[in-house]
Amino acid sequence: MEIPEGVTVPGKQTTLDWIVCRLQRGLYDLKQSGRIWNRAWEEFLVGKCNFQRSIVDHAVYYRIGNHQRPLWTIIWVDDVLWIGTAEDIAKAKRELEQRFPLKDLGVAHFFLGMKIIPQPQHQKIILSQVQYIDKILQRFGFQNAYTVSTPMDPGVPLVIQ
Repeated sequence: MEIPEGVTVPGKQTTLDWIVCRLQRGLYDLKQSGRIWNRAWEEFLVGKCNFQRSIVDHAVYYRIGNHQRPLWTIIWVDDVLWIGTAEDIAKAKRELEQRFPLKDLGVAHFFLGMKIIPQPQHQKIILSQVQYIDKILQRFGFQNAYTVSTPMDPGVPLVIQ
């Protein structure tokens, strides 16, 4: 990193002297920015909010909320998806507001390119990637292709040569 113009460094008279800057904070577009951001999330969620990090996916955190119901937090860079009861989510958001600036966008409809379709009457959530699939089909010129349930006859023997 170059010394910003107008900044003087005591004991250094020429621009040929070797000067090193030590960053006190992470900056966008640095290789370590994502790691620094992730570490800040982890320190706060695990250290202060009693979440546990999933061993399967390091972007997923969880804790047991009220009435022994789980609260899941899924983080992708600066996007956060909450899965849990409204009461537990509101409490967790209040805790996070103490450390991070939050912008609540309400109920999630899309996350990481997936459409989220809640079906509370059946106690399930449907995830759909129709937009992604349509984009891929357009990219390769197959948007008007006919659909079939199986691309070939079920009994065709496959041969490897």
